[in-house]
Amino acid sequence: MPFAQLPQLKCHFVQLPARTTGNNGGENLVMIHGLATNLAFWYAGLAPAFTRFGSVTLYDLRGHGRSDITPTGYSPTRLAEDLGALLDHLGLERVHLIAHSFGGLVALSFALNHPHRVKSLVLADVRIPCVQRNLVFAELSFWTRFREIFRRAGIEFDEHDPNSGLQLLTALARMQLRDTKEARAIGGSVLNEFKEVVPHELVRMGGPRSARRWLTIMETTSAYRDVTSGVDFRPADLGALQQPILALVGEYTVARASAQALRRYCRHCQVGVVRRAGHFFPLSRPRAFLRRTDHFLRTHVTMDLSAPNDPPLALTDE
Repeated sequence: MPFAQLPQLKCHFVQLPARTTGNNGGENLVMIHGLATNLAFWYAGLAPAFTRFGSVTLYDLRGHGRSDITPTGYSPTRLAEDLGALLDHLGLERVHLIAHSFGGLVALSFALNHPHRVKSLVLADVRIPCVQRNLVFAELSFWTRFREIFRRAGIEFDEHDPNSGLQLLTALARMQLRDTKEARAIGGSVLNEFKEVVPHELVRMGGPRSARRWLTIMETTSAYRDVTSGVDFRPADLGALQQPILALVGEYTVARASAQALRRYCRHCQVGVVRRAGHFFPLSRPRAFLRRTDHFLRTHVTMDLSAPNDPPLALTDE
C-alpha cells in the first residue's frame, strides 16, 4: 500500500492509471471522501469509471482510513494543505477534484487558495457553512418519521444540536462496535426504514476498524472542534472561483441551499439534483452520479477521449 510522507503526517493513497489513448496521456483526477469514511468510498464502483479521463488518485484524509491520526489539523483549510502536499509529492500540478460532503469543503478551500492548480470541481452534496447554517435534525421535515426508528435502534444523539450530523455518525460508530447479532439486526432495521438517506455503507461505518478510528479522532483529537468551526472563506469569496463547477445534491438532502449559493456566486457553476437519493447518493445511486459527472467532465475536459469501446454514459436517471 503506497504512503506519502507529508510534512505533518503519513498519508495513504491509491492511484489508478489512465485508460485514455489521447496524446497527452490524460488528465489527473483526485477524489476526496467525506467524514467517517475513507478512500474505499470511491474505490470499487466509481473511481475506475473515471480512468477514461486520466489517472485517478484516491487518498485517506488525515485521521481516516490508513492515514495518520494527529492531535490537530482537521479543519478544511488544514486538510487542503495536506492535499497540496500530496499533489506536490506525486508531481501533480493541475487536477480535477471530485469530492463528497465534508471533502467538498476541503476541495473548495484548496481551489480558493490555489486556483491555478484546480481545473474543475465536482461537489457531491456539500453543505457550505458560510452560506447555509448547520444541520439540525429536529428541524427536518422527514425527521418525525425516523425519530422512533433510531430510538428503538439504540442510536441516541441530540436532535436539536447544531451538529446533529456529527453526533449521528458517532452514534452509528458506537453501534457498529456492538458486534452482536442484536446490533446487526438493528442495523438492518435502520436500513430498511431509512434506506433513502442512510445507505448500508454508512451503517457499517466501513467496519469496526473505521468505526474505532472515527471514535478515536472525535474523542482524543481536535477534530470535533476543527470540523464544527466552519470555513475560513466568506460567501463573496466563492465568486473568485473561475473553474467549471458541478454541484450535485440529493433529492432528500438539505444541501440544495449551498448548491444554489454556488450557482449564484460562481459564473461557471451548474447544479443538478439526483432524484430519489439522500446524502450518500454516490453510493446509493452510483449510475446517476456517474452519468452526470461523466457528462460534465466530457464537456469541460479538453482532451482526446478516444478510448476504444468506451462510449459516454447516458444522462437519464435509473
